[in-house]
Formats: sequence, structure tokens, C-alpha cells
Amino acid sequence: MKKIETLIEQFNFLKGHGASNRYLNELANEIQEFNMKSYAPNTTFVMRRNKISEFEMQKWKRLEIYVKPTMQTKLFDSAFGSGRDLLIARDLGYDVYGCELSDYLYTDFLTQFGFNIANLVKSDLRSIPFPNSIFDVVRHNASFLHMPIIGNGFTAHRCLQESYRILKSDGYLYIYTKEGTGFVAIDTAEELGTRSFQLYSEQSLSALLNECGFDILELNHYTHKRNGNCILWIEAFARKRGSELC
Repeated sequence: MKKIETLIEQFNFLKGHGASNRYLNELANEIQEFNMKSYAPNTTFVMRRNKISEFEMQKWKRLEIYVKPTMQTKLFDSAFGSGRDLLIARDLGYDVYGCELSDYLYTDFLTQFGFNIANLVKSDLRSIPFPNSIFDVVRHNASFLHMPIIGNGFTAHRCLQESYRILKSDGYLYIYTKEGTGFVAIDTAEELGTRSFQLYSEQSLSALLNECGFDILELNHYTHKRNGNCILWIEAFARKRGSELC
């Protein structure tokens, strides 16, 4: 079996030499399978993501500048993982929905916290089984960063196309993702091994959001120290634009 590093090198080489988007998507899906295996199950990683820091709460406070939490405010949290953010959103007063692809994480959360099963779905971010135009907020808190940028209809674009589809006409999008350049292999020293990461500069994230029909309201940059390394992050608040869709 090929290593994930080899697959990522192959992906970048083929993308640079004009391979079709459809072929690149097949390779991206193979890479994604490696990522999923690293997450399920990893109890150390999951428990670490249960911690509620002051910085995490500040993210929610910044979101409240644009949309207030009420039981009429429908919020969708993508790839909810440990479920920490679902619990925070519920406590703040949002009407909470979410998706998670990992069998282990999805089942474990449902059995522990008693959410309405109709509000939580087991799905990929690129194919969300909810109707059009029902959410006030879609939140991607470090969730779609494993998806490479391929082009219209694939991976990162497809994820935001689905976000656009399920948002109301005046809905808001929140993104928090790793900052940098390129589609790369990184071992973050979190007992998960090497994973793929699509890194975003201000320019590349702005371009992606614009292509997918969002107007950017705010872009912020953060640096966090982890295991002696400085990790760069970029945060975006955006709003659904008219009826455009990439």
C-alpha cells in the first residue's frame, strides 16, 4: 500500500501536469481514506478536542457580531468530531445541526449526549443530506482542511458549494483553517501520524470563497504554539451572495 506522502506527491505532480479534475478527485478520495483511518478511533485526540478554551469561546463571540444565537437560528456544524462545538452552540441557544463522517465519532457522540438524531447526520461535507436554504449559519471549524483545491465541483469547492446550497439567502459562513501554501503532508505530533492538509493564504481562501458565491466580511490571522511549533491559522466570516454558485 502506498504511503500518504507518496499519494500527496503524486497528486501535486499530476495537478501540475494538467491531469483531469475527475482523476485528481479519485486520488484525493484515496488520500482522504488514509486520513479517516487515522481518526477512528483515537481517544487521545478526541478527548483533547473536548476542552473548551477561552480562544474557542472567542470564536463564538466573534460570530455573534453577525448572527445572534436564538432557538430560531439554525446553525450547522460540519465534521463535528468530539461534538464539543455542538454542545457549546446548544448552550449558547442555537438550534443545532451537524454532520460527521467517522462511524466511531458519530455513534459515540449520539450515545453520550442525547441530541435529536434527525439533527445529526453521518455524511461527507461534499454531500450534506439537508434541504436547500434552511440554515442561518454554516460553520467549518478546522473541518475541510484535508480537502485539496481541485476546481469547480470537486473537494474544497464542492464542500463550499454544499454550504452555499443549505444556507438561507442571507446566511453566514464561518471558516477556521490552516494557513500556508499548497497541499502538503504533515505529522502534527498528535498521535495521528501523517495527514494531508490544504493550506490557505489570504489570497487563495478569498478566491475560493468568491468563486463559490460568498462575500467576505472579515479575515483574521492567528498563531498557536503546539509541541514547540508555531501553527498558523486563518479565519473567515462570509455571507452568501445573491444566487451565484460556483
